[in-house]
Amino acid sequence: MKHLLATGDIARFAVDSFGSGGQFFEDREKLIQWLESNLTEDSVVLVKGSRSMRMEQIVNALTGQHDLRGEH
Repeated sequence: MKHLLATGDIARFAVDSFGSGGQFFEDREKLIQWLESNLTEDSVVLVKGSRSMRMEQIVNALTGQHDLRGEH
C-alpha cells in the first residue's frame, strides 16, 4: 500500500488530495512514531521537506546515523 505521511500546515492539502493512504501528523514526533511502528525491511521511503522542517533528522534515522528522534 502507498502512503503519504505529512506534517506542516500546507502539507494538509497534499494529504487531502492523496486519498485513503494520506495521513497528516500534528508534529514530526507523531510521524516518527508511525514510522517506528510501520516500516519494514521492504519499505521504500521518499522524504521531502524544507530545511526548516528539519526532515534530515528523519533521513538520518532511516539510514542508521541517528535514532528516529534525531538524538545522538
